[in-house]
Amino acid sequence: MKWLLAGAMLLALPAMAKEGDTFRPFVSLGYFYDSNLFRLDENETPGTQRDDRYALLSAGANVDWKPGRQQVVANLTKTLIRYDQNTFLDFDGDDMQATWNWRLGNRLSGNLGAAKS
Repeated sequence: MKWLLAGAMLLALPAMAKEGDTFRPFVSLGYFYDSNLFRLDENETPGTQRDDRYALLSAGANVDWKPGRQQVVANLTKTLIRYDQNTFLDFDGDDMQATWNWRLGNRLSGNLGAAKS
């Protein structure tokens, strides 16, 4: 339910957008084959299958919002990697970065940001 609410809030952002504000959602999906997954020499025999196929799904949004003289920049990405055979290598990753470029009058300005990977 909270993901549905968050998605609805993100869809409402363009309704509040002014010229110059950007909201760019993205999705990327790839299916790959690696013939030497563990980068072994030709004469080495691994304890598991040498080759594998894997899917990589990446989705997120880039936001550049300018309320007045302030600016908020955010990049959010969720990445999922799933292997066909070597499932112990499966990976779920989050990458979040946000920066507030603030201004107070004509003389005070700065930025405040946070990141999580």
